[in-house]
Amino acid sequence: MDRTFICVREADVQGIISRLDRIDQKIQPLVEAQRPVVEDDIIDGKAAAKLLKVSASTIYRLVQSKQLPEYNAGKGNRYLVSDVKALLTKKNIE
Repeated sequence: MDRTFICVREADVQGIISRLDRIDQKIQPLVEAQRPVVEDDIIDGKAAAKLLKVSASTIYRLVQSKQLPEYNAGKGNRYLVSDVKALLTKKNIE
């Protein structure tokens, strides 16, 4: 069995790792978009608005009227997918 060794400079390896990190950052939103939404998922206001097909201001209004519970997480508020989907089953959103 013939074994061939390739000598690679550390700078070249670091460059490759850096490029792979940039590629990973660019494809991450695509990967997340392909993953189905699960009931236990936590989403932000933009995703909640998209799920309900309403504006972000409507999400804010639903929170203010206590129809949609919110959870503080870091810089923004988050919502449980199950809570957002529960609004879809209600007949009237005030």
